[in-house]
Amino acid sequence: MGSASSPQPLVSVNNSSLHDKREPVTYRHAEHYLGIMLRGDGYYRSGSVVLPDDRPLFAFTPSGREDVNGLVGPTMSWYAGFTWPELKVHDPGGSEIRIELEGQHLVVPPFKVVDAEIAAQVTRRFALLRSALSKPGLAGLMQSRSLLLDIFTAYLDTPGDGLASHRAVVRFHELLCRRCYERISIEALATASGLTSDHLREQFRKRFGMRPVEYRTALRMARARELLSSSTLKIGAVAGKVGYPDALYFSRVFKEHFGMAPRDMIQRYRMIPSNT
Repeated sequence: MGSASSPQPLVSVNNSSLHDKREPVTYRHAEHYLGIMLRGDGYYRSGSVVLPDDRPLFAFTPSGREDVNGLVGPTMSWYAGFTWPELKVHDPGGSEIRIELEGQHLVVPPFKVVDAEIAAQVTRRFALLRSALSKPGLAGLMQSRSLLLDIFTAYLDTPGDGLASHRAVVRFHELLCRRCYERISIEALATASGLTSDHLREQFRKRFGMRPVEYRTALRMARARELLSSSTLKIGAVAGKVGYPDALYFSRVFKEHFGMAPRDMIQRYRMIPSNT
């Protein structure tokens, strides 16, 4: 009964233990895992990537990837296993994992170093997921799937490994979201973020699955749809608010994006009478 938007969570576990010095244990996972490693010293390898000593670590382990656990001393972590047949994963076992769903794709790392605030938020979601999995019936099923999606989305949205190039892409993304309705070029935003246009396009597409200009258009169109359906603004006014001084060009872009003209959007979804 799975669908593209509905992964199937299997388990959510809080693992707190004490390990003496031991031989590393190797796992090859039959399902996908998301986890947050809060405490643990020693050696841990995900695929061919040795995890750093930094804690906390937010991790994604796709099915089929080999993990080698050589942690010693007190350890503390949460993890959740799940299946998702519609999620296409290409994992060569290195530092990049490509995931694809409904034609959209992203490249993500197997782990991300996070701060205490993010770790606390994610830990709470794992705990809620464990509770939801123990709840029988449709409500428990829907809640557990929603929480698993929430954790996975948090992983995708969390800044990554802290490299200078990644930080620059994060700065660019923040600028793009904040100034997406302004008449400012992508090149100017890239320069303000410390990136060249070519490097930006490559890194942004790997991180977000589309070019910066496509991402900005998606932001603009989402806001335009909201204004067209829930305000009394005329089409020209909506166009201006989302960065299009030419209402005819805006209407063409909107129709290409949603498959209907702005006027049709108003007639079908707007509940507030207005003159368009």
